[in-house]
Amino acid sequence: MKIGVNYTPSQGWFHSWLDLDIDATRRDFEGIAQLGLDHVRLFPLWPLLQPNRGLVRPRALDDVVSVVRAAGEFDLEVTVDALNGHLSSYDFLPSWVITWHTSNLFTDPLVKAGQTDLISQLATRLREEPNATGMTVGNEF
Repeated sequence: MKIGVNYTPSQGWFHSWLDLDIDATRRDFEGIAQLGLDHVRLFPLWPLLQPNRGLVRPRALDDVVSVVRAAGEFDLEVTVDALNGHLSSYDFLPSWVITWHTSNLFTDPLVKAGQTDLISQLATRLREEPNATGMTVGNEF
């Protein structure tokens, strides 16, 4: 049976995605592996990945791939949540979704187009990573 964990960085909480410390991440993954767990679920913050509808930040995608690879160093499989608008009772929606107070995450065509772009780019970057075993659309939608 597989047993894993939702990964919350020990330093900087989810805000650690602002300035990734890959060595701290490796230490976290080492500890997770030492507990006998075999997979982690990652929650990159949507506003950092896609600060506006037309921009998916390559550097943010690089950071996600770096974290996936770091997990692989400890034989951990990874699933990635693409859209994390709500996480641990905090809202992490990009400003372009909420600025005009009329956008709906599920029905607004422009929001859906932006989501599709992000998910497609993230999937493209992750598909060659051997320990990236899946993606979910989002957490607590």
